[in-house]
Amino acid sequence: MYGKRLARLLATTLVMAGFPACDNGSGTTPTPPAPTPTATLAVAPAAATVVAGPSATVTAAVTRGGGFAGVVTVAASGAPAGVTVTGGAIAAAASSVDLAIATTTAAAPGTVNVTVTGTAAGVTIAPVTVALTITPAP
Repeated sequence: MYGKRLARLLATTLVMAGFPACDNGSGTTPTPPAPTPTATLAVAPAAATVVAGPSATVTAAVTRGGGFAGVVTVAASGAPAGVTVTGGAIAAAASSVDLAIATTTAAAPGTVNVTVTGTAAGVTIAPVTVALTITPAP
């Protein structure tokens, strides 16, 4: 009775000894790879209307992942003459920043796509666009 149990235990032990669990050959368990840091940029609203002369704001928000916790610098390009879009930085402890859209009465009416970019150390962030409609001053 004990002979069969002992034989089974011995056979199981020998099989398990041949397959060390998660051993990388050095006798230690390997460390899993670190997650890839990520950041995604979004702007709200995605379309904004501004009367030539006054100013407005849109909000740039970042979603961080993979352990990324750095500062994201936000900038804009492609604004027409008479329109200035001022970027800013999204602090490590924050998730968004307001972008100021300043216009002069010389801003031509129409719709343009303004590109908003985010840059940060260690991540690549895809740019987003804002459809900016400028209406004539009253």
